[in-house]
Amino acid sequence: MIANGAGNYNIWLHRYHQFTKAKSYLGATSGSMGYGFPAAIAAALETGRPAVAWTGDGCFQMTLNEMSTAVQHGAQVVVIVANNGRYGTIRMHQERSYPGRVSGTDLANPDFAALARAYGGTARRSRPTRNSAPPSTARWPRAVSRCSTSSSTPRRSRRRRH
Repeated sequence: MIANGAGNYNIWLHRYHQFTKAKSYLGATSGSMGYGFPAAIAAALETGRPAVAWTGDGCFQMTLNEMSTAVQHGAQVVVIVANNGRYGTIRMHQERSYPGRVSGTDLANPDFAALARAYGGTARRSRPTRNSAPPSTARWPRAVSRCSTSSSTPRRSRRRRH
């Protein structure tokens, strides 16, 4: 089971992950930031199987307090954090609508791996190379992986007109 919140970081999940089974994906609707991690915890507890939370750094910080819930109830959750140090989607919209006037989108992030270890989890850091796909998560129960990405904002291929 894979769960994710809302954000441009999902481009990578939707582009590279091959969904092969029905009912294996929980995705946010209507821009629900913070959805992925609690949804993965619920899926792991309900099914008794590991679940993956694919999340952006801003999205994860909205519900990272649920780490205690996962540990307390033994939920086997792998958390992959796409960490670019900003609310990427919000920044993209600000840059498009108000060029040169972005506000409140840069983040001061904690050390996510240290946070996972503080809760008793296992943590790995991964820095993808130019030609690599996202890291394998098969052997990382209750892990946080910090996938560092560029702070540049993904762009739409076509500009919408207002």
